[in-house]
Amino acid sequence: MFKFVAFCLCLMAWPAWATPSFGIEPFKSQLAPADGQNTQIFTLTNSSDDTIAVQIHMESWSTDLNGQEQSTVDTTNFSVYPTQFALKAHSNRTVRVTWLGPMPVQTEKAFRLVAEQLPVNFNPGAPENALRFLLRYRTAFYIAPSTPRQKLVVSDFQHNINSNTLVFTLANQGNVHVMLHQPVLNLTDSSGRTHTLRDVLVRSALENNNVLSGGQRQFSIPWPKEMGDNQPKALSIDYIAGF
Repeated sequence: MFKFVAFCLCLMAWPAWATPSFGIEPFKSQLAPADGQNTQIFTLTNSSDDTIAVQIHMESWSTDLNGQEQSTVDTTNFSVYPTQFALKAHSNRTVRVTWLGPMPVQTEKAFRLVAEQLPVNFNPGAPENALRFLLRYRTAFYIAPSTPRQKLVVSDFQHNINSNTLVFTLANQGNVHVMLHQPVLNLTDSSGRTHTLRDVLVRSALENNNVLSGGQRQFSIPWPKEMGDNQPKALSIDYIAGF
């Protein structure tokens, strides 16, 4: 599931006279180079009483069939300024990210801006025998194609008898990502009857899941009771696409 939350990068021996806290906006962003949108400005805010050190870098990313993310540091497609800086207490600073990659973009490219605290002590007189959390943020950052096109299809489905589940694969044949909202499955059985599945089990399995352009994701839900022993003949999905 595609979520944008801060998490603890590491827990280490470090002065805890105050735990630094910083935020970043926006969490989700998109550039459209074909429309002249080449630069995104991020704002980092330090709401703590202490100066913190921050480092910025970009990553490209993709997901496997089960939704597990694979990321690779990207050092060629962007100009990022600044990449390291001290963020004073109760202050903010902007970071400028400019697309340097190829144009035009035919298929959406998915990246993340990663902002992380560094273990730098700006208060040498503080206590030394305590713990501090270092925060790390990963935002969603897309480079949009000149002509966006969505096409999400069910490429495979089956009744898994062993687990008594409906297992299906969604394939994104469009050129932009699809964030699923209010998903509805239309399942046709072997007798030709179509069952509309929109209950909490469908939503919990699919809601807010992200299928990247050219990617595939596999999902499963408990076998619908209304299907009985009938075998699935066809399966399609309706949804509202979010960003």
